[in-house]
Parts: sequence; structure tokens; C-alpha cells
Amino acid sequence: MSEFALEVEKLVKVYAPRGKPAIRAVDGLSFSVPRGIIFGLLGPNGAGKSTLLRMLTTLTQPSEGSARVLGFDVVRKALEVRRRIASVIQETAAELFLSVRDNFLTYAKFHGLERTTALRRSAAVMETFQLTEEADRKVQDLSGGFRRRVQVAKVFLAETPVLFLDEYSTGMDAILKR
Repeated sequence: MSEFALEVEKLVKVYAPRGKPAIRAVDGLSFSVPRGIIFGLLGPNGAGKSTLLRMLTTLTQPSEGSARVLGFDVVRKALEVRRRIASVIQETAAELFLSVRDNFLTYAKFHGLERTTALRRSAAVMETFQLTEEADRKVQDLSGGFRRRVQVAKVFLAETPVLFLDEYSTGMDAILKR
């Protein structure tokens, strides 16, 4: 088992839109993060932070270099990576046609939680994020702030060893940002 939560070596991501010059969103980035460390990545808009997170969470493949999460290569062992991470990305990642509760239970099932554990954790997380009264409402019927709250809250169900948060507090009430 790797001593590092993240290992990034000479990572590059190039976007090459048709008829336009290539864009190097990430250019030769290398770093490592030991297990148990809270790590923050800061930079201006357009610096490649979200692109890096999309690569680390297996949503897009690097153009060059390598990245490992808990020792698993994000390209060759993507499923193993996904089983060990949770992420909040900028885009909405809640199933709009499901209720809040069903969103939580679906997410918990993906992460292998037994139903009784999933129900218990769902109730606790909904209470923490002030979603209990919305539990049976479809996500599509919620305000943008509540939708974001559902998206952020559900990642705390699985208790994964690595949690990626990209602009997690966007659209959330100031009280819940704490």
C-alpha cells in the first residue's frame, strides 16, 4: 500500500479544439501528498485546478505523465480509484429525477454500503446539512442552493479515504459553508 494519497508525475493535459491552437491546461505538474494530510490547491481562474481534479477523479485522461491515488493509476486502475474516492465537482452531480433520500441511497450503494448503514448515515448527513425536510422531494424541485447542498452532502456517506472538493461551497448558504 502506498504511503501517499496522491502522486502526480509530470502530468500534462492538452485540449486541442478543432481549428484552434492547443491549450495546455496542466503543464508538467509533479507533487505528492502523504496519507492523512489535508491538501489545498489554490490558483487563479483558468490555472488548471479543475482539470487536475478531473484527471485525479478519472473523469478525463492525462495527455502525458501519470497520477496515482492511494497507489492506483488513474488510467489503468480507474475503477479502483473510483471505489476509494468521493468528489464534489463544479457541475451538478445529483440525479434530478430522484428524491434527496434516493440520491443518497444510490450513492451509498455505489460505494458498497449495506442498506441499514446507508439509511443510518443518510439520516445523519441529511440532518447535518439541514436536508431532512427535503428528503422525499425530487432534486429537480429544489432550489439551486439545495441542489448543491445535496451534491456536497452525499459525498460524506461513504467515508472514503480521499475526498476531492472543487468549488464545493459555490451556491451554498454561508451558515453551511462552515
